[in-house]
Amino acid sequence: MNRMTRTAMAGALAVALSLGAAAAPAVAAPKAAHAKVAHKHGKAVKAERLTPAERRLAKQVARKSAYLGRLAKANKVERLDDLVEAAVVKNIERDREQLGELKADVGDVKGKVVRRDLRTFRPEAYHTIINQLRRAKGLEKALAHVSAAGTETQADTLEGLVELLMTYDAETKRAELRAAQRVLSAVTGALEKLEEAEDAEDAEGGEGPETTQP
Repeated sequence: MNRMTRTAMAGALAVALSLGAAAAPAVAAPKAAHAKVAHKHGKAVKAERLTPAERRLAKQVARKSAYLGRLAKANKVERLDDLVEAAVVKNIERDREQLGELKADVGDVKGKVVRRDLRTFRPEAYHTIINQLRRAKGLEKALAHVSAAGTETQADTLEGLVELLMTYDAETKRAELRAAQRVLSAVTGALEKLEEAEDAEDAEGGEGPETTQP
């Protein structure tokens, strides 16, 4: 997904929350794949002519891909809701495909081009993404047990945030993750106030008129 679009969506969620808007922003289409440099080569021949620096670069790409492969099978991913898990695994697979293209480009394009593209891949970002998804789904369940007015707005905000987080991948910027965290923090605060309001209403409703003993 286009990064500017995703950042704008995260910002829109935060604005919607602050203004109390009920509608969540739509999710944009998945990101476009990296433009791949056209090249023709035989794998055996190419491996032989890689320089030591290029071989190290290829290993760096392979390590990131292997890391993502292990992550896709990790328990923390499997414990996600089925729909969310499927989206995360799909994003991981897409990242690995792009890393495969980068590895194939080593030796055919200038090393600095591959290094530049490789720097945008941060597999560790998935840990934050997964934690935020789990937190958002947990808040959704908590909101479902609150009947105080205002829950619909927060539920819509969370729904939009989950849809947005389901598009995040190894190229997600730290600023995008921070924006998502701000939305989660704001919804958490709103949920606490809604629960307090509900408790206050229950307390008032439980107070009956005083009776005097004969």
